[in-house]
Amino acid sequence: MKRWQKISCSILALGLVAILSIMILRLESTGRDCDLCKQIPSLESGWVLLYPGLVGCSQKCPLALANMAKLKEGLVGTKLQFYYLISDPFVEESEVIDYLLPYQNSLSIKPLMLANDTKTLRTLGVYNPVHPNLQKKDIHNDHFILIPPNRKKLYFLGRLDLNSVSNLILEEN
Repeated sequence: MKRWQKISCSILALGLVAILSIMILRLESTGRDCDLCKQIPSLESGWVLLYPGLVGCSQKCPLALANMAKLKEGLVGTKLQFYYLISDPFVEESEVIDYLLPYQNSLSIKPLMLANDTKTLRTLGVYNPVHPNLQKKDIHNDHFILIPPNRKKLYFLGRLDLNSVSNLILEEN
């Protein structure tokens, strides 16, 4: 591949990331209907915060998990469960549990294995590394998904901001 082709591909990829980020931020304030939320049987009652991550991720995921822990500290008294949404079909649940172990004291985060549910992952806009080479890349989604207790909507959050999440919780209650 020639240098100009690599540069063109990089610019195109950055453009797509920018467009997706704008779409996610627009959805953040409105919420979306969520028949899907009722179909995920492993979700407990109360508020649910999902983060679609990869096991072994060294950049985005640790930062996202740290932000989730800060959010939990700021929302004391709110029933909020945390799930690490796994879309990688090549990872075992035991690997996910080991990866999340350092975060158990601050988050009590649970794995949510949906790697084989491609339709759900596409609906949620989650990166699904179906080819083993894609798993090696540390490139994936960096949005959060907030689901209220009534399971009628879901909110896509481009970032975790305590005030925004608190306002969404107040509006839903």
